[in-house]
Amino acid sequence: MKKIFGLISMFIMIILLVGCKYDNIDLSVKAKEPITTPIINGQWIVDGYRPLEKSDDLNESYNVWNKSIITINTQVAIFPNNTYKNPKYKLKVVEAENYILKKYGIEPKELGINDERISIISISSDEHYYEDVLLIDNDNAIVESNNIIYYISRIDSNDIDELKEKQNQKGVAIGNSKYSDESDLTKEKSGVFIGLKETTKMDTYPLIFKNYIDKMNNFSYRTLWVNFDGENVEIKEIPYIFLVRKNGFWKVESERVSGNDYIQDNITAIPLNKKDEENNIIKREIRNGWTYGTAEINFIANDYMCVETHGNNVDYENEKFDYENLETVPIDTVYSGEMKSISISKVLSKEQLEIVNEEIMRINNKTESVNKDDYTKDFWGFGVERVPGKWGLKGRVNQDLTNNDYADFQIPIDVPQTLLKYDSVYLPLAKIKEQVPRAKDVICSPNKDMAVVFTDEKILVYKIVGTNLSDAPLSEFDLKENEKLIMAEWATGDYVDQWDKEVNENLK
Repeated sequence: MKKIFGLISMFIMIILLVGCKYDNIDLSVKAKEPITTPIINGQWIVDGYRPLEKSDDLNESYNVWNKSIITINTQVAIFPNNTYKNPKYKLKVVEAENYILKKYGIEPKELGINDERISIISISSDEHYYEDVLLIDNDNAIVESNNIIYYISRIDSNDIDELKEKQNQKGVAIGNSKYSDESDLTKEKSGVFIGLKETTKMDTYPLIFKNYIDKMNNFSYRTLWVNFDGENVEIKEIPYIFLVRKNGFWKVESERVSGNDYIQDNITAIPLNKKDEENNIIKREIRNGWTYGTAEINFIANDYMCVETHGNNVDYENEKFDYENLETVPIDTVYSGEMKSISISKVLSKEQLEIVNEEIMRINNKTESVNKDDYTKDFWGFGVERVPGKWGLKGRVNQDLTNNDYADFQIPIDVPQTLLKYDSVYLPLAKIKEQVPRAKDVICSPNKDMAVVFTDEKILVYKIVGTNLSDAPLSEFDLKENEKLIMAEWATGDYVDQWDKEVNENLK
């Protein structure tokens, strides 16, 4: 009976289904394509670090990241070293031990990771940048950069203003600024302090130095503040080096003093908030007769300046000698009045020092068959100089002090972050010359929205459109004869307004 009833029911359903018309029925489910919000969305702060290899310079590199604010959302991801526009996020879950051991060579527990599996969010953009964020838990994560692991913690948006107030004068403001909301992306801001050195011949000098006049020049410095709001450019001139440091803004100057038998350049560096404080002046000792000592700044950044000194003096045996020295000096020692140079071993790794050592051996006509000495241990004859399109390292070997013989050489190593936090090479000089044939140099903003092009006579400010310059410069500024770039310190986002305010206050 049940079988008969079942067959009858099935027969009735078939009739009903056959009677239906499917032409007017849409069985698809229409859903709006979701905008995926990354699980790391929000504001983060760098609050700790762990070096993956031992180095005396890790604390210097850490200054770029220390207490930096990281912004992550669907339209932008801002890290201290990179900005990702329209970022793409990918999530993967891996076995913690295998991944950490293979990538970092340490156990997960050493990083504070106790789970067997961890989530990794990979961030990329059209510019092909790449960043991995390892989640420890919902509010703590890890990022690695330059062999240093950084611990980051999620922070509430209400804490941002307080943090920014504490950090608004912290070092180079690359990536530390934030977009307060997504509408800010429509009008980015970039700013740069451009330090310039002018070299001119001496008009008057004591007759006793007539045989040295070809070696003695006058050096003067100024800073241009270039402020770009995404559409318009404003340029302001400051009659000295306006230096940005972690503890605020500094004034760097050089003053020449002379008498009947001496000429001397005195370099000073002082915080701008201590204008009335007496600054210690670098004074070179003068003994037993006439002497001269000129000094020129070839490069300056947050913590160091590279100085080339020319002159003559008397040694401790009262023998007169000439010198042409190249040295890298901490700003703090200039402020204290000591002006002590640092050894190259302070800023380069062991492998990099071997490259420098081989070059010094070559200049000194040493071979591998000879006992290989470490010439870099106390080698202070190095500095940073501007080469077309980027900053480069330069070395100097003094071979014969009696005849003032020396040899310069290029060091084929990128300038370390200890000396330079950012080097703008987004648009190569060769490409710039396709649009501006008379271009001699170029610097580009971290936002990749502004390029400052240098010719022999002018500075030209262009907007960057994709991978090209705008058809015409947004602004121009005249350069003096024999004026060279010695500093380029960048700000982005909110820092542009803060730096602009500081410039205005000091130009009153």
